[in-house]
Amino acid sequence: MNKEEIKRKYLINIIRKVLETNIELMTYYKHYATDEKSKRVCSKSIKQTKKSLEKLPHIKHIEILQSLFNAVVSGKEVIFVSAGSLVGGKNVERWDSTEKGFKEFMKLEEEAVKKAKAKAEEEQKERELIAKAKADGKQVEMVYINGKLRPMIKEKNNA
Repeated sequence: MNKEEIKRKYLINIIRKVLETNIELMTYYKHYATDEKSKRVCSKSIKQTKKSLEKLPHIKHIEILQSLFNAVVSGKEVIFVSAGSLVGGKNVERWDSTEKGFKEFMKLEEEAVKKAKAKAEEEQKERELIAKAKADGKQVEMVYINGKLRPMIKEKNNA
């Protein structure tokens, strides 16, 4: 097998596994979806992905496979790298093997949920503030303050 054939084989295998992962994700989301629209979206994605799996091995040009790889995988490798260290990490083993560890995990999860909820509420208030300011005809500029972009609301100059 020459280098091009090996590369083609790798690209097809990687893209196939991403497509198979999508089917599993959509099946999971569909199973736990509470509304029919979400279930339909998941079903449609599963159907499209299955068709893609059938077509994938028949793509002849390595340039097309490389482009698909770049669009779907390239630049997102950190997700895959971190998954291995997360699942295989010592903390997961400790959290899963002892009652004390599991309680620690649940406490950390609860804190993370609270932080995420507070952040989402803060972002929602900020969006509402910006929308109100724009509706009132004020100028909104995003400025960098303490390492974060924040809205700065100014009265519009009518000069």
